[in-house]
Amino acid sequence: LREKIVAQQSAAMVVVADHRKQVDCLGAFGIPIEITPFASDVTVSALSSLLNCKVELRTSEGKHILTDNGNCIADAQIGPNITDPISTEAMILNVAGVVQVGLFNNMCDAIVLASESGVSTLMNPDGRL
Repeated sequence: LREKIVAQQSAAMVVVADHRKQVDCLGAFGIPIEITPFASDVTVSALSSLLNCKVELRTSEGKHILTDNGNCIADAQIGPNITDPISTEAMILNVAGVVQVGLFNNMCDAIVLASESGVSTLMNPDGRL
């Protein structure tokens, strides 16, 4: 949630990542979803049914990992098949108990990827990524 608020208010957003994070299609890695602690199991179940995938709350030592706002984080293992990330985000946000989704659609101005062989920069000449 906080990252999206900062990104929306920024004049430019640059993502810096390891080159192994680059994928041809979104979903290859789990999609983080911030949800309220109240009835989190119900929200996770609803997300799992909606997305037809495994959705799990992040835990450490048997306790839910909480955000700075006191919310839980769930990871949706959608798989590398998110062809319409804007619709996917809207669909997830429509589930009661969901606070925010870790998809930054049309918010990124550049992506800097680092690898052993150097650094590359991705930009979209037609607008944000």
